[in-house]
Order: sequence, then structure tokens, then C-alpha cells
Amino acid sequence: MKAGEEIPFMLVRPFGPFIVKSELPQELMDDYNEELEKIVKDKKKVKELDWSPHLVGKVKHELRVPENLRKKYDGYFEALVDAYVKKVTDNPEGKPFKLGTAWYVRQFPNDFNPIHIHTYCSLSSVGYLKLPKGIEKEFKSEAESTRSARGHIEFVYGTPQDFNSHTLLIEPKVGDFYIFPRYLMHTVYPFKTPGERRSFSMNVAVKMEEN
Repeated sequence: MKAGEEIPFMLVRPFGPFIVKSELPQELMDDYNEELEKIVKDKKKVKELDWSPHLVGKVKHELRVPENLRKKYDGYFEALVDAYVKKVTDNPEGKPFKLGTAWYVRQFPNDFNPIHIHTYCSLSSVGYLKLPKGIEKEFKSEAESTRSARGHIEFVYGTPQDFNSHTLLIEPKVGDFYIFPRYLMHTVYPFKTPGERRSFSMNVAVKMEEN
């Protein structure tokens, strides 16, 4: 992206915390997918980049995105985080922040991520890189009989109350990218369609108070 170029985004606020939704650049998705395909063919590299001890997911692989690849797209992430911080703090100057580790999540049938929050950061994020072929049929068939949740991410805030929505269920779509406060509880449900649900996440530290 060019310096100073604005990135389109939409604020989603179904309840207290703000969630940002944006679209990932195609080049970024291609590079992230291509790099992961190389990594999973190298057992030594998989072991070296294994990030699962730091996470709660019950999934096949959670692997760090190589630092040089993440830094290649720092401009995109920094522009989006800066816009988010300025908007939600109502401060045109924004706040100092630092991008943290990014990691891939490879989820296959029956894998899931239990409800959790993120620690040692201010914001977190998720971007979708790949979905199993035909999973849309699973989404649709379940939705016709009950609330569709398979393979979805669900955010939870507060407790059920009259005239109040305390959850937000999001269907994953390739190219969608979300930023949200690290304390916002969320879970990823299992699915049955053969294939890989591939995403990546990254944490961000924001300095909210000046010393």
C-alpha cells in the first residue's frame, strides 16, 4: 500500500466494545498462504514455529507467521490499528502502539477453540485465508434447522438481559479481517466439512496512558 493511503473499514458495535471489519489485500493473503504451504512441508520448521503452547486452541496447527513476512505488511496493519484507535478513543492524535506476534490457525473437522480472551496485549485480530470447499452448504443446512454456528466465531460480552444482545456470531469469509479488544471473550465452533479452515491472528499493545 502507498504511504498515507486510507484503508476502508467498518466499525461493528453490537454491544459495548468496538469491532473493526476490513478486507485483507489479495497480495497479503497469497503471501501468507504460500508461506504456510512451505512451512507445513518442513517438519523442522513446523516444530520451530509451533505457537500452540501459548494458546488454548484444540486444533491441528498454531504456527507463528515468520517475522519477515509479518513485517512486509506492517504498513497495512499499522494503518488499520491507527484508524481504529483514533476512532474509538475519539482522539485525532491516536495512541502509541506496537504490533505483536502473528500466528496461523489451521482448523480441521471437529477442531475448535474454546471460549477465551487474549492476554499481555490491548487488541487482537483474526483474518480468514482459506475455508473448506463446500462448507457454505454446511452453514446453510444447519441454519435452516437451528442457529448456524459450525465453523463460526462467536464473541460474548456481558450476560443475557432483556432487550440486550450479548453475543455476536460471525460467519467466516475469506478476506475478512477483524480487530477487537483483547478482553472480548470469543470461541470458534467445530465443523464437519472435510478440509481446512485457515486463519491468522495478531495481538497489538496500545499505550493508553502517558507516563
